Amino acid sequence: MATSLNNMATLHRSLGDLTKAHQLYCHSLDIREKVYGHHHPATAESYNNIALVLSELGQLVEAIKMSEQCCMVAKNSYEPDHPELLNFFGNYGIILKANGKLVEARVHLTNAVEGLRNKGIESSHIWIRKFMDHLSDLSIQKPNSSNLGGNIKPDAMMPRNSPPLPPGTPNTCSP
Repeated sequence: MATSLNNMATLHRSLGDLTKAHQLYCHSLDIREKVYGHHHPATAESYNNIALVLSELGQLVEAIKMSEQCCMVAKNSYEPDHPELLNFFGNYGIILKANGKLVEARVHLTNAVEGLRNKGIESSHIWIRKFMDHLSDLSIQKPNSSNLGGNIKPDAMMPRNSPPLPPGTPNTCSP
């Protein structure tokens, strides 16, 4: 059921109905949290999808929190070079970019692309192309003092030490 809801949400997102997509992703997350708990790869996928929709809806602060939750769960669920983990961190980079955190975004996008390539994933793969497009945008944009994002370590793939979301349904999914 959760997978079907997730697929329906992805369809609505691709059609531009972001509000309906958000609702369906949240419903899928509710089910996944009840079935698998908060620290399962399927739950991380839901956090990721909700984060991307929130970013597209312009709810950027909430999107960062949800993406950080996704990355924390995924980091504990996958090996450090697992493609799904790299995809989640690349998506986190996209959300950081939308928030104007260009240096941090570049680090996460670059690490995701390099990690995926190191796993033997072709440059034509959709994830690599997506992340490369965003990196290309960053090469045009010039960071200023308001979006440098502090001291960034290129080898640090984990989001800043933000606390995990409280147990239960994330507040962005509340009725």
